[in-house]
This record gives sequence, structure tokens and C-alpha cells, in this order.
Amino acid sequence: MECAEFKHAAGAEPQRLSAAAREHMSRCMACERYAQHMLSLDDLLQRALQLPVASPMRAQRRPRTIQRTTMRWLAIAASFLLTAVIGAGAWLVLPAMTLASELIDHVSAEQDIVTAAQPLSAAELNTMLRSSGVQLSSSREHPVWYAMSCPFRGKDVPHLIVQTAQGRVTVLMLSHVRVRSVQRFDEQGYRGTILPSGPGSVAIIATNQEAVEEATKHVAAAVTWIQ
Repeated sequence: MECAEFKHAAGAEPQRLSAAAREHMSRCMACERYAQHMLSLDDLLQRALQLPVASPMRAQRRPRTIQRTTMRWLAIAASFLLTAVIGAGAWLVLPAMTLASELIDHVSAEQDIVTAAQPLSAAELNTMLRSSGVQLSSSREHPVWYAMSCPFRGKDVPHLIVQTAQGRVTVLMLSHVRVRSVQRFDEQGYRGTILPSGPGSVAIIATNQEAVEEATKHVAAAVTWIQ
């Protein structure tokens, strides 16, 4: 089961996940968090819908005008409550999902970029990175084959291709995108990790998990923010 299929199932019936969905969730932290958020949202919606209703005897004693006014305000309150609940659930779930999807779209669009015939030197690399307020210590173990400044969420950010023993990975240094904790995703054939770093975050993306894990251990530690 892929992440998109799991999210469709969890979004529809988070209380009744299939065996395949539960097995996928046990291997994917991002989807496990998504399912938890969906369960929380479902619980909040149930509470919001359980509004108290006046008994018929009490309703008969009230003037009709007061009854209509009371019902109108109850309807307005319920509307605001539902909007708040749905909004809260969306903010819990959507930021990480949206960021991962945007990163995948960005990497997919630049799959066919032409890389250099040989790795960039540390001087070449840091000349390009300096304008973004970041440095990266390069090594023979993890050479950088491509470095360019690309637009992402309204700002130009460093886009690197780094060679690891497990394959090449894409590294995006997002000084203007902050995440609270490490986020992992597995979508559309891409695996990735988004790490809190300096004023923002570092995203590491590849088509195999081993390359992502290796880069996460070594490449991310080489990033130094200078602004």
C-alpha cells in the first residue's frame, strides 16, 4: 500500500483501517501521525455535533421569539465550532503533507538536470551557497555534483545533488521553512527526511531509503548557517 492510498482510507474511516493499512502504518511514521490526527479530528467532530437540545416542556414555556433567537445562536455557535475543529485538524495534518508534496513536485520537475562531469570543489560550492547564508563542508566521501539556486515557496534556496555510497540524493536548504521536529515521508516513489536546521530546515530526498538515511547522518551535519 502506498501513502496516498493509506491517507485516502484513513481520511474516510480512521476507526476501521484494513490489515494492509495497519501494516503500512507500522512502517511509515508520517502515515501513523496522519492516522492519529484523523482520529483526533473525528473525535472532535463527534463532540461538536453533540450539542444540548432543550426539552419540549421547557421549549413550550418560552416565547416563540426567544426560541427562534436561541436556535439561531445555537446554529451560529455550531457553525463556528465546526469550522474551528476542521481548521484545527487541517493545520495539524496539512503543513507536513503539503511540504512533502511540494518537495516531491520540485524534485520531480528537475529530475533531468545536467550534473557536472566531476564533483564541485569546496570553494566552488561555498561561493554559490554564500548568498543563501549557508556553508557545506564537502568531502570525498560525499561529493556534491550539482549546486544551483532554485525558487521554493517564494524564495531562492540551494538545491544540491550529493553522492552517497547508496546513491545520489537531493538536498534542499530551506532557511525560510521551519519544522518543529524530524519529518519523514514515502510518497510517489520518493523517500525523504525533513530536519530542523538553523533558522529553517534541510530536506533530503532520494528514491531509496538507504541513501536518505546515509545522507541524513552525514550530509545534514555538514550544514553551517552563517546568517
